Amino acid sequence: MKNKILLSIFILLLTSNVFFAGCVSEKNIFHLIRWEITDENGFPSVEINFNSSNRVTLSFYDPGNQLLYKSNFNRGPNTTYLPLSKFSRMVTTEGKFLLKVFDIFNNKISQEKFDIKKGKATILWYKTNWVKINNKFCLVELDVKLESNSQTPLYPNYAVIKIDGILKNVKLFPSYLILPNDVLDLNIPLYFDNISAGKHSLDIVIKDATDNEIANYSTSVTPYDSNIDTISYTWSYKGDGYSMEIPRLNFLYNYYHAKKRFKTNDYTSYVIDRTDDEFLELIDAKLGEIYSATDDVDQIDFIASFVQSLPYANDNVTTPSDEYPRYPVETLFEKEGDCEDTSILTAALLKELGYDVSLIKFSDHMSVGVHLNTVYGNKDFYIDSNGRKYLYLETNGENWPLGKAPTNYTNREDATLYLVLDKPLLTHEWQAKRIISKNNDIVNVKTIVENIGCEKADIVQVEGAFFTNEDIPLNLVKSEIFSLPSSVKALVYLHLDVPHGVSTVLKIRIRLDGEIVDESTSTEKFH
Repeated sequence: MKNKILLSIFILLLTSNVFFAGCVSEKNIFHLIRWEITDENGFPSVEINFNSSNRVTLSFYDPGNQLLYKSNFNRGPNTTYLPLSKFSRMVTTEGKFLLKVFDIFNNKISQEKFDIKKGKATILWYKTNWVKINNKFCLVELDVKLESNSQTPLYPNYAVIKIDGILKNVKLFPSYLILPNDVLDLNIPLYFDNISAGKHSLDIVIKDATDNEIANYSTSVTPYDSNIDTISYTWSYKGDGYSMEIPRLNFLYNYYHAKKRFKTNDYTSYVIDRTDDEFLELIDAKLGEIYSATDDVDQIDFIASFVQSLPYANDNVTTPSDEYPRYPVETLFEKEGDCEDTSILTAALLKELGYDVSLIKFSDHMSVGVHLNTVYGNKDFYIDSNGRKYLYLETNGENWPLGKAPTNYTNREDATLYLVLDKPLLTHEWQAKRIISKNNDIVNVKTIVENIGCEKADIVQVEGAFFTNEDIPLNLVKSEIFSLPSSVKALVYLHLDVPHGVSTVLKIRIRLDGEIVDESTSTEKFH
């Protein structure tokens, strides 16, 4: 009997040893293969390649221990991008960033540190392009080559250009990016007019979205006739003929032509874009040179006559889409457009001159509204939500003066006024990943919010919820409140528990100052 007990104990110990030996052999192994600092969709990031023997969770923290990123990965080789900031086009801090790796039992199995330092760039080269007008010159373009000396990506946001003490702040293309130790050619549209022959001082400062200086350079320049290609226009106003030539800045057109179109009914985003401000100022100045207006109405009608002379072009014939709003530079260079395009161009030219304008959108048309301190009797106008009157201005077809609308666009009840104001405009896109386990049914949502307006958005919040067929929200989750500069995106992660026993859809809403300004709904239903 004693021998049987000893044999049983031996077998139990042997079995236990085999069991524990099995656990050790199945230990999750994480191996970081390589990493480099780069850019991912506008976000400064650490690209990592790694291998793991089982499923892992990666959590990434900034030097202040703020969680920037968290995601799950299956076993085997993987690649991902760890954002250095929740905001695009900026590195908000520097120091030691920390990556923690956890196994399926939430045990930490690995830890990596990345010591991140920011830097600046050097201006290697510059070139100026001028237009000669009589005996004076106009600087219309400045090209600059930058070389990065930074460990992190650099994002030029605007340039401070000064000639003989005359200073201009010029918004740069949001697509500009300099990867670590790389070079970038900047093309900067300018309007420095009435510059005399001879030498002049030139100062260049390049800054990022947080107003940090990226590079600077001081030199002297001598204007010359650059023989830039031009675009010509001819039209008539009040029985007289007029003509105008403008410089063909192909880099400006190419940028806008390649720029994505936004999913929004508020087309003022195409008007208030600041990158073309200098070029629009040049156009307004050209129009002012060839015609001296007697008053505001005369000036507005003359500018409208120029735009009205451009041929009408349907989007479905001349563009890839049935609805393809053009930026002002596109319409000017292509010398054609539909009602949205010519309305955007007219509103942009008038806004640059300081007029209070709006876009008047109908179900089948668009025009411009102009507010003036004048008598509105016998004039066609529309009223905004604050009771402010905007005179109707038709931009398609010739000889339409301010305050005169085609018969089918007078007193329309479907008119919506979008005021052309310097303001933030928020759009978003999101991806969802559902994770179902024994105890949980969770949807992880990665949302990218973008401010396409020209002003900072101060109080922004993202919220997600499952909505029933009766539009009742369930399991509402809200992000922290944050601010978002112009031309900057934000990464926001939401984790929502899926309600059971009811059919729902997932809605993501973007709030600005508490008001819903953008919303989207999943095509998938949840049960």
